[in-house]
Amino acid sequence: LIMARYLGPSSRGVFAILATITAVALQFGNFGLHSSGIYFSTKDKNKIPEIAGTLIIFGLAIGLAIGLGISLLSIFFPKLVLGDIPLLFLAITLVALPFAFIAQFLQNLLLGMQRIYEYNFVDVASKLLTLFAIILLFLVFRRGVFALIVVSTISTIITALVFTFFVREQTPILFKLDRSLLVKMFNYGFKAYIASLFAFLVIRSDVLLVNYFCGTANVGLYTLAVSLTDWLLLVPISTAAMLFPKAALIQDKSSELTRKVSRYIVAVMGLTCLTAAVFADPIIPLVYGRAFAPSVNAFLWLLPGIFFLSLETIYMQDFAARGMPPIVYINPGIGFLVNLGLNLILIPRVGFIAASMTSSLAYLLMFIITITYFKSISGASYRDILVLKRSEIIELLHIWRDKVIAIRAM
Repeated sequence: LIMARYLGPSSRGVFAILATITAVALQFGNFGLHSSGIYFSTKDKNKIPEIAGTLIIFGLAIGLAIGLGISLLSIFFPKLVLGDIPLLFLAITLVALPFAFIAQFLQNLLLGMQRIYEYNFVDVASKLLTLFAIILLFLVFRRGVFALIVVSTISTIITALVFTFFVREQTPILFKLDRSLLVKMFNYGFKAYIASLFAFLVIRSDVLLVNYFCGTANVGLYTLAVSLTDWLLLVPISTAAMLFPKAALIQDKSSELTRKVSRYIVAVMGLTCLTAAVFADPIIPLVYGRAFAPSVNAFLWLLPGIFFLSLETIYMQDFAARGMPPIVYINPGIGFLVNLGLNLILIPRVGFIAASMTSSLAYLLMFIITITYFKSISGASYRDILVLKRSEIIELLHIWRDKVIAIRAM
């Protein structure tokens, strides 16, 4: 909100592009080790010291290597990589890249260790501290996007160090690259790597295409809509993250846990998306300013896709717990190719709104594929997967009633 109000679409677009470059680097360079960390720490807790040390060393190495590669590409092909963004901005961003890898690996390792509090605490605390820094930068010191990039880099470094501290609180860390362990983690994580890479490209590749065809101002408008949908996805994504280690331990062929989560997500996300659709038009321009009014249509076109993506995320975590069947990477691969093809055709003709349209179509296709496969392996009906049982409706109503009573009592 503060960024949008203070920076405007163009400068917000600059920061969004740099954030996307970092995110793409993380996706290309993690090789699925973030998923391997969860899986191997769940299966053998005695190996956690070796896992932690191997992940830290690999994170530093791959972060430095990819950072160097991006720097060289930016020097030789500046227009393709950066457009009109200064090279200095990218250089400062890339300083944080090795630490971003470490933070990603260790956060997921904490999840595998069932340290849910630490997993969430650092994530929330880092966001709150970044928000506080943004308030100081923009509202007190009147700084611009350059200062924001510096603060973001510092925040990433601190986050990685705090995750390291929390892991060391639970277990020693052997700072040694265990090659045999790394190979095993690669072998398991490669399927997850391909799956998450394609899934990420479905969600984020359109930002780079909007920048190429429409410019940074339109990136700012589009990424505001995307960031709002990211907030809507917090519930299903966090639920899916916690589902994976539990599903891996339970090994339930009928997937009763996943089916129950799916039914609740349908109800919660359905209501959430409908509410967001009703209030988007008056709220977005009021809160973010009239300059961001074009973001409303982009947000509305994304909402159906976000609903389907929230469910697809739940099913994919169930598949991951079953040992990564081929659908885990085939499905997002299909989604990415469909999304990319439609974007290349429609964005030059329709504008940045087309990115929202094609994303929703890709998410719908991915949902259809995953729920069909999930139905076949679980033996459940579509009704059992998607529709709340009577007892669950009553339970959900009681939860909402208690929340309303608690809010009124405040």
